[in-house]
Amino acid sequence: MKKSTIAGLIIFSLIIAVQPRQAKAQAFDEVAFLDNLSKKDKATVGDALKLFELVIGKKEPLSKDGPANNAVLKKGFISLKVANALNLTDSVVFTLFKSERYAFRACVAHGLLNADASEYDTMSGEELIEFLTLASEYKDKGASK
Repeated sequence: MKKSTIAGLIIFSLIIAVQPRQAKAQAFDEVAFLDNLSKKDKATVGDALKLFELVIGKKEPLSKDGPANNAVLKKGFISLKVANALNLTDSVVFTLFKSERYAFRACVAHGLLNADASEYDTMSGEELIEFLTLASEYKDKGASK
């Protein structure tokens, strides 16, 4: 596992420790979800939306014309969700077109994803956890400014 993935899991575990008893049961379910997700070679859209809600704190429903919940996750799909949630509007092309392609490039420009990939590439569970951990850290930095 990469260091940022481990760091994300440790932070999440520390958050669990300070939760009331009722919330701990839910938190343990979330830890089990993260453990299973970290072992997946290919994450699904449903995995991404659930983790997005846990990490970013924003529920994103599936659109009628979008991929199914059990479809293999493409980097462009989750990049668009993250770019919109973090308001990455310093990319003029993304601001104009709001597409997965330019959302992916905006995430690369902000250091959230590697440039050696494409918006059509699939994501493993570990990559998804790392990406959303970095996105959460970016969001927190923006909020503290």
